[in-house]
Amino acid sequence: YAMYTVIFQVEAFRTHSINSPYTLFFELTILHFIMFLTFLAFCLAQGKGYFRCNKPWFILLRSVTAIGVLVFYSLARVWTSDVDNSMLYSTDAFWLVFLLYLLKIQSPKGVWAGVIIGTLGILFIWALDFSSVHDLVGGLFGTLSGVLLAITIFLTRYMVRRDPPLRIGFYNSLGGLIFFGIGSMILGYAKGWELPVVSAVSIMIVSGFMWALALFFFLEAFYFTETHIIGAIALFLPIFTETFNWAINREPLRWPTLIGSLITGAGGLVVIVVSYLNDKKKPHKSKKFEQFEIPETIDSDEHDVPN
Repeated sequence: YAMYTVIFQVEAFRTHSINSPYTLFFELTILHFIMFLTFLAFCLAQGKGYFRCNKPWFILLRSVTAIGVLVFYSLARVWTSDVDNSMLYSTDAFWLVFLLYLLKIQSPKGVWAGVIIGTLGILFIWALDFSSVHDLVGGLFGTLSGVLLAITIFLTRYMVRRDPPLRIGFYNSLGGLIFFGIGSMILGYAKGWELPVVSAVSIMIVSGFMWALALFFFLEAFYFTETHIIGAIALFLPIFTETFNWAINREPLRWPTLIGSLITGAGGLVVIVVSYLNDKKKPHKSKKFEQFEIPETIDSDEHDVPN
């Protein structure tokens, strides 16, 4: 995701996407088409029966929230003048722990401290670059992407027990392809067709493959660790983003931004260390799914996951 953020630079995108929603939808259609082809190839290798969903409504709902994450995250990249300002996406760690608290699902003591530290680091970075109403709108979009990511993570927590990552990724990319494809056609007919920028198309092709890999690893992570840790992983995004932005785009590293990124990463590290120490105190039975405690409101029929 950090590579996508840096390669998909604001200046290369905002010059036409704010005034041309068609271009935005067309480029995201390409991204999801490449994702779709990637997951399709691996799913076909499993056989035709692999496409049958155990929880189709969960698949549909998760696809909607995941599409929303990408839309708002991309809009945050468009409306802000600096790469740092889209980092409010990483507030998903706070929103996820808050959601778990509302649903009376306990997290280890100390996790709240970690997510608050990380969130303060993100707000520190955003405040440094705040200069206009565009940054305020971009901050709103970035925050909404974080909220939707928290909901998506919570949904995924239960889905991977019933539908394996490749299947979830396939329908996620198919949903995005349909949504952005239809949006591109409607906007094209209404506003007029435009020739795509060749460099932007190339970026979206590469980004589509990267997003497919990132989504697969993201889904696989639920087999190995707790939900709040997966949410906290996004707190490391500013560190990777600033590093790649310096290495690829030759952007100078500013000390305030670097300090804010380190604070954010420290918050994520606190969550992981606290969870690790808490996990060591528990008697270990089956490690693979012990983090999935299904509430009574959600049925727990058999799942088919890869061995």
